[in-house]
Formats: sequence, C-alpha cells, structure tokens
Amino acid sequence: MTNTVTNQKSQTSYKAQKIISNVIIYAFLIFLLLLSIVPFYLVVVNATHSSFDIVTKLNLLPGKNTLENYTTMQSHVNIWRGFLNSLCVAVPFTFFTGYFGASICCTFKTELLCCLF
Repeated sequence: MTNTVTNQKSQTSYKAQKIISNVIIYAFLIFLLLLSIVPFYLVVVNATHSSFDIVTKLNLLPGKNTLENYTTMQSHVNIWRGFLNSLCVAVPFTFFTGYFGASICCTFKTELLCCLF
C-alpha cells in the first residue's frame, strides 16, 4: 500500500518538474523569438518616419513619411536591383539547403518516409 502511494507521489512530482521545465523552455524560446523579430519590426517602423524622428525618439508605431522616404531612397539607390540581388542569393541558397538536408535525411534515416521523395 505504501509503495503505491510513493509511486503516485513520484509521478506527481515528475509531472510537476516536467511542466516547470516546459514553461522555462517555452519562455526562453519566446525570448529568442522576440530577440529576432523586434529588430526587423523597428527597421520597418523607422522606415516610415522622418530622419529627425528616428534620431530623437524610439518609434514603436508606423509614421506618415513612407512615400517621402521611398522617393528619397529611389533617388539615391536602385532598390529593385537590390531586390534582384537578394533573390539571386536567397533562391539558390534555399534550394540547396533543402536539397542537401533531404539528402542527409535519406542517408542517415533510410527507413523514414523522406527517402520516398
């Protein structure tokens, strides 16, 4: 009888430890997510503000200078050429990453379904 009570207590403590460890892991992952998304968000938001606003304060909401900033940028840089250069790098990189990832999957895990593709 005492053995089953001890087993129930150990199972309960194990479940509590597992829940606590999951909460810590997810909190850390959410922190990493915010750490990687916030800079991109700030870049997009700052692109809609004037230079003075960007230098003098932290902007968390989009501004009203989007068209002015775009025309100024177009007068200095050909942005569409930059997009083309980014595509020329990103598309082959993504393709080769997927290809070699699938090849490694098939090499080390021959019994998985990924080898059928």
